[in-house]
Amino acid sequence: MIDMGEAIPDLWKEIFHDDAIKHCFSCGRCVAGCPASEAEPPLLVRTLVRKVLLGLEDSLLDDDTPWTCVS
Repeated sequence: MIDMGEAIPDLWKEIFHDDAIKHCFSCGRCVAGCPASEAEPPLLVRTLVRKVLLGLEDSLLDDDTPWTCVS
C-alpha cells in the first residue's frame, strides 16, 4: 500500500529542469528503443515517471529499476 501522506508534491521539480515530465501520458515511446527495457528486470520508465509525478521519493529510491539504466 502506498502512503500518499509522505508524498512530495514538487519532487519532479527537484529531478527535472523543466515541466515536460508533467505531460507524460504513458504512451511508452520513451522505452521503445531503450536497451534497458529488455533487461532483467526491465527498466519500467512509466512506473518511474508515475512515482516522480506522485512525489513518492522513498518508493523511487527503493526501486531497483532506476539503476538498470545503461545510459
